Amino acid sequence: MREDLLCRAKRLDNGKWIIGQYIQTPAVSIADLAEIGDPMPDSIQDCISVLKVKRYPDRASGQMLATVVQEIHRVDPETLCRYAGVKDISGKPIFEGDFIRCTKFSGGYFTDALTKFGLVQERHSTFGIVQNFARLESWQVPYIFRPFRGWLEGYDYEILGNKFDHPTMWRRFTRTGGPVLRCD
Repeated sequence: MREDLLCRAKRLDNGKWIIGQYIQTPAVSIADLAEIGDPMPDSIQDCISVLKVKRYPDRASGQMLATVVQEIHRVDPETLCRYAGVKDISGKPIFEGDFIRCTKFSGGYFTDALTKFGLVQERHSTFGIVQNFARLESWQVPYIFRPFRGWLEGYDYEILGNKFDHPTMWRRFTRTGGPVLRCD
């Protein structure tokens, strides 16, 4: 699966995050298919498709064989986030809606002046972080967008949480702004 097509969303059946490729499927039940044959769907449902390798023993030779199976899970479209194309310091992919800390190693230290906090978003066909400076004067722009490519190159990224699992962090970001983003 191509990394640039990865998405993340919460499953409807158990509420857990799932990473895969976003697809839309017709909302048709098995009972409808049995009754009508090939019905015209009334609506579309949002899903994430995941390819998994399943291993099984061959009955004749006893060797382990493998096959690729596609699993499709219905997801909450409100939680759908695209992959930003970068990973954090532990190798986890960063998605839209993640709060991250960006730090740059300069002159032998991590310096506070080069530390940025923000929410990952897409703007102008590129991913980056949006910083909230709501404490500025009313005539100044309260949000600043800093793209990963160009502006934040050479920084180390650390995921602090996301706006769905940490609503207090989201409220604090949209209401007060500033560099104080902590998981509560």
